[in-house]
Amino acid sequence: MAYSIHRTARFNKQLEGAVEYILNILCSPGAAKSLLDEYEQALQLIRNTPTWLPVDHAASAHFDTTIYRKTVRSYLIRYWVDKASSTVHLISFRHRSQDYTSFVDYDRTDES
Repeated sequence: MAYSIHRTARFNKQLEGAVEYILNILCSPGAAKSLLDEYEQALQLIRNTPTWLPVDHAASAHFDTTIYRKTVRSYLIRYWVDKASSTVHLISFRHRSQDYTSFVDYDRTDES
């Protein structure tokens, strides 16, 4: 059974920021396309087997639920799974060098 995907506004902003950085600062449209292609592949894996991926223990310690992670090139997708509604909530798309505390103010009750 495939899970539905919910992208938070924060997630969308971070993904767009990463792509814009690669396009406009690094001037590498090929790298931006590769990132987006790998992102789409990661979504398929997450959609089909969300709880098989590694748990982000450091991030999970800040929430009342398990936070999973999936690496996409040099970025980490972080998400939580609502099994009751079969929904994966994508909450963070950050470069691996950025520390998880950059999203600890995330509030599951205020998703949009």
